[in-house]
Amino acid sequence: MMAKQSAVGIDLKLLNNCLAPMPSTTSTVFPTFLTYHDFIEALKLSSIPSDSGIFVLDICDISEESIETYQYYRNEFYEINLAQNQREFVFTVDGVTYRPDGTPFVCFISPSQLQSYQVVGEDEQATGYCIYIKKEVLRSLRIDTNALPFFKRSFESYYLLTPEQAQELTTLLDRMKLELQQLSSVTDEILKSYLEVFLLKCWGYLGEVASVVTSRPQEIVSTFMETVQAEVTQQRTVSFYVDELAISRQHLNQLTQQVLGKTALQVIHEVLLEKAKALLVQSSYTSSEIAYQLGFEEPAHFSRFFKRLTSATPRQYQLQSQRNC
Repeated sequence: MMAKQSAVGIDLKLLNNCLAPMPSTTSTVFPTFLTYHDFIEALKLSSIPSDSGIFVLDICDISEESIETYQYYRNEFYEINLAQNQREFVFTVDGVTYRPDGTPFVCFISPSQLQSYQVVGEDEQATGYCIYIKKEVLRSLRIDTNALPFFKRSFESYYLLTPEQAQELTTLLDRMKLELQQLSSVTDEILKSYLEVFLLKCWGYLGEVASVVTSRPQEIVSTFMETVQAEVTQQRTVSFYVDELAISRQHLNQLTQQVLGKTALQVIHEVLLEKAKALLVQSSYTSSEIAYQLGFEEPAHFSRFFKRLTSATPRQYQLQSQRNC
């Protein structure tokens, strides 16, 4: 079974020299990378070979020109990190700091989680992968990702692996990397299948794990986001959710700004938009039918909502997605 690792036992003096203190203000604006292309380009990690919904980066291929320190940023895509023999690297996720000691580990990071990292030395023996996953891809998997304990703020991000577990997962990622190098019309579907196996393997290693919420704000925001996912097609007002959570609108906005860097209404709109995109790409429904499924009174209202957030009409987005397939 994978074991959880917290910051306990880490040399705090060393960490203080490596990473700046966690900002306490909720009004601070941090860099946000909307796509993994933006993230990799900004940090000079590597070149991007394709526009796949999943990208696998071998840490041995990270450019020598890559930025060795990046303080506090957010990504708007999912991220999984798998590494072995890594020691000279310190990173934080939502204020929890980790420094690997060489033991194999896997780390799951959700969109909007606050991150920073610092390379503190040479890691010549380190091996592993970074996997970047578009939101719509994770939500289109055939497995029930909501049932998994990963990518939830109410659970740890970081888990230790046995060498055997790490090797089995590495083999899967080796195959994913190879598939990206041999691009074909079915590459995206093959990558999704490998990702499903990867997540199920991790779930099997992890077994039953209790919630390890590190703070009350994260717990409330996690509950809010789960409620939005379940209710957003029927309920799109902040008032409904503050009533469900029994807190004030101001308090909820303070918490979502603190944890996610967004207002509560932005979260609601983003979840609704993701559901709309999934239906436009993965179903045969017309945009009008999708509008009614999502709870809009008129298709025109849906079209205005969609275009305001994406600069494209639902039909334009649907056609563009078909051309990219």
